[in-house]
Amino acid sequence: MSAPAPGDLVKLAERAGIVTQWRSNDGQLHDVGAETLTAILHAMNIACANERDVQHHLHTDLTHAHDHSPLTIAWVGEEVTVPQAFLAHGKVRLQLPDGRIETRIVTRTARGASIGTINVCGYARIEAGRLCISAAIAPRSCCAIHDAVGDDLVWGSSAQVYALRHGGEAGAYAYGSGDFRAVADLTGALAREGADALMLSPSHALFAADSQHFSPYSPSNRCFLNIALAQPLDVFGIERVKAAARRAMLDEDVTLEQRDLIGWPQTMRARLAMLRALFENFATHDLQTGSSLAQRFKTFRQRGGAWLEAHALFEAL
Repeated sequence: MSAPAPGDLVKLAERAGIVTQWRSNDGQLHDVGAETLTAILHAMNIACANERDVQHHLHTDLTHAHDHSPLTIAWVGEEVTVPQAFLAHGKVRLQLPDGRIETRIVTRTARGASIGTINVCGYARIEAGRLCISAAIAPRSCCAIHDAVGDDLVWGSSAQVYALRHGGEAGAYAYGSGDFRAVADLTGALAREGADALMLSPSHALFAADSQHFSPYSPSNRCFLNIALAQPLDVFGIERVKAAARRAMLDEDVTLEQRDLIGWPQTMRARLAMLRALFENFATHDLQTGSSLAQRFKTFRQRGGAWLEAHALFEAL
């Protein structure tokens, strides 16, 4: 059988939600190679070894062609296209990137089917009966410095969060790596010198169950922050932190702060042990009594909505 025509392979990849072009840092537009597109389609259980396979899938619905939810991509504020199979349901349940739930009407369009526009950037979930897909809603561009300050002259600095250090009580419970309190200290120092900006390394949520997974450039969830960068002194105060350190038997780990290099697995284990000890105490003494701290926690959960709950379940399980 004949190999698939390059143009048809690209059309099939686009129908499956695969981006077929990419732009390099010098602004040049490049095509994703046929070998790469074929490998991705095969991984999605969409046969494309020959022209007959490609033509078959070009004229059939791909919603059930692979085991996981397919992905549709749209610009923020522009029409979101969904597979035509959704037309049979008439309506969909839409979970927006900010956690809100809406019911949308499915309409037929020249491109297939649409649920209208989504005006919030992030990942949305679209469901109807047994059909379920995700939608990545992308901004038109990143926020540039000019967008924030116009033609004003500004200056700032940059830092890797984990490279920052601070002394005193906070340093004793940092366990060898920087945290958000160190960021706050640096921000204050720069502000006093007249700085306008501080650029930081990524601080997205990692995977707490694996202390070897510590690269900030490989997060598990970009919607939430890395809990290991929290400084519990800012919430619980020194006495409760000291007590938690004793319960978690972390006294021997204070030397981590004195090392020249970060011992990632040890630092992650120490920080998570501290947070777990603090939460156990918090659940007993605050949640049960309805303290002001418990009310703040309740508000935090409500604001986080379904996305926060799903992330917390993922981390726990």
